[in-house]
Formats: sequence, C-alpha cells, structure tokens
Amino acid sequence: MDNNEIDIFVFAEKGDVAAEGARLFVEKAAEAIAERGRFGVVLAGGSTPAAMYQLLQQEAWQRQVDWERVHVFWGDERFVAPDHTLNSWREATELFLGQVPIPAENVWPMPTVGLGVGEAAEVYESRLRSFFGQEEPRFDLIFLGMGADGHTASLFPGRAGVLEEDAWVVGVE
Repeated sequence: MDNNEIDIFVFAEKGDVAAEGARLFVEKAAEAIAERGRFGVVLAGGSTPAAMYQLLQQEAWQRQVDWERVHVFWGDERFVAPDHTLNSWREATELFLGQVPIPAENVWPMPTVGLGVGEAAEVYESRLRSFFGQEEPRFDLIFLGMGADGHTASLFPGRAGVLEEDAWVVGVE
C-alpha cells in the first residue's frame, strides 16, 4: 500500500477480521525490521482486537515474528488500574503479549496509577519521545477500533482532544 492510498477491506465474519489483522501484523513487522531494524505497533483498546491477539499468540503466527525487535504501544487506554478488567494493557498481556517472547522493555503501557489524566498523558508522551527522539513519531502499524459513539483512540466527536495539533498524547476525561 502506497502512503497516499487507503485500502478498505470488508469482511463478513469477525474471525476474518482477526486473521487479516494478524496477517498484517506479521507482514508489517517483517517489512519494518528489514528496513529499520525494529517494528513499532500501536494496539487498540477495547474488545475489538481480542480475537487477533488470540491468533498472534499461537505458535504458527508467533514463530513468524522477530519479537526481540517488536515495540508495542497503545493508541488509547482506559484510566483504570493495570489489573482492572477494562485495562487494555492487561487484556493484551493476558491474551497475547504474555504468551510471546517479547522483551518486557519493548512493551510501552500507558501509566494509569498515581497520576492525574493530564500528567499520565505527559508521562506517556515523554516515553514516546525517548523512543522516537524529537522526530515526529512514525509507527509501522496502528490498530484502531471504533466505539458505538464514534470515538477512536479515545478521541470523541465534538471534544477538544480532536483538535489538538501539538501534543503527541492527550488526556481525556
């Protein structure tokens, strides 16, 4: 896919969406590692990616990825404790990341304890800057879900965060 093109895929079954997500993960990981020596992927929150996670932790998919070079980030996170059932990092870890040989330091969860929402956003932005340097962040693959109200990546229609142009991370109440 060219950077100026958008491909839209329509699937009849949820399992087909998960399989295509897993295929893209494996394909884009191989391409990025060959080109730059690392793969930066952004995972979605919520229930959307669960079936894909379950595929990626299976040996047939797992062995196709050089996990030492994979770096995992989140596009959104609910502001709940890491052990809360709604925490996206917890879900990804239980269904996927805890089952693959990815180094712990290559997983970049959003902080959700001991800070306010704005402070947590600043901390996560600082972590992203430590990974990317001061250059604009460039992820190799970004997975996004969409809520029933039209939100994606914790950006809600009609809310101020949608208009943010400078910050890399926005705290949303």
